Amino acid sequence: MMRKRQLFVACFVFTLLYVFILNVTNYQEGEIKPRNKIVEIEGWTVNTTRNVSEFIFINKSALILPNKLCETEDFLTVVVLSAPHHFQERNTIRSTWGSEKFVLNKTISYYFLLGETLNDNLQKEILFEAENFNDILQERFLDSYNNLTLKSINMMKLISNHCFSNTKFVMKVDDDIFVNVENLVQMLASKGDASNIIYGKKICRAFVIRDSTNKWYVPNYLYNKGMYPDYVSGTAYVFSVDVAEKLLNASFSIPIVHLEDIYLTGICAKKANVKLEGNYMFVYRQPKLDFCLMRMGISFHEFNYSTIHYIYEELKDPNLPEKCAKYKENVYKGDCKKPKKRRTLSS
Repeated sequence: MMRKRQLFVACFVFTLLYVFILNVTNYQEGEIKPRNKIVEIEGWTVNTTRNVSEFIFINKSALILPNKLCETEDFLTVVVLSAPHHFQERNTIRSTWGSEKFVLNKTISYYFLLGETLNDNLQKEILFEAENFNDILQERFLDSYNNLTLKSINMMKLISNHCFSNTKFVMKVDDDIFVNVENLVQMLASKGDASNIIYGKKICRAFVIRDSTNKWYVPNYLYNKGMYPDYVSGTAYVFSVDVAEKLLNASFSIPIVHLEDIYLTGICAKKANVKLEGNYMFVYRQPKLDFCLMRMGISFHEFNYSTIHYIYEELKDPNLPEKCAKYKENVYKGDCKKPKKRRTLSS
């Protein structure tokens, strides 16, 4: 009996030793990754400075500015954040909802904000577009998805420097969004002399995602807390013009996080004591085209340029009010949308 026990123990020890040697060999050959290896964000590595003053130049002019930027008095200034090569998306907005410049006796101006491109031919096309339409803003940073925070901070800089005294509200919106401009203006007109406020789809108590395969992954070195402050979805939001300077100033004391909505409307807004107001008419995403809902709402995400054209024409249907007479919208109407799962930030 004793010999059997000794034999069993010996076999067990030998097995453990074999597994250990095998793992060490595989690790040396690169087959097993260290458990504590940090997956870095492209462009924002552990060693990259995240000091806003290294990227945002308050007194330096943009590469491209429209003539007479914000020189006319407007109720609303819309800034569309667009990629340099998205010519079709910009043209679509110009010919659909972005063509509505006088709504409910309120004037609206529209601009497109781009970053820099390393493609010389593409830059020549952008310069030609700017000359033709006089609505292009191009700032001094390399345009990329992970630089959206830099793009949005630059938007706050441009609004603070050029538009503060001549507009009442500012809308930040992506170029894959459909906006029902009349509903937007109607909502803002009801707010009177609003100040220190951001309106949008408000997200509350969102957990930080540490899964590096997730689109919204944030490593600990970028943000070391477990939960974000409340914020509004970056797809589309509106703020009183005084907010631009407040968020801009706050950003200079807060290290950059590459998720722009969380950084600006969450972290910076909290530091600057800017209020957030959730509004269910800002729809983050919908499973299918719902024209009755779009007739009632403000912003809808996400669509390609051909679908935006289609939506714009469908909403002009004179029979739509009758079709939607008995419609009951199925949307969350609370002030604050709570994520259903830890992995979800904006669903």
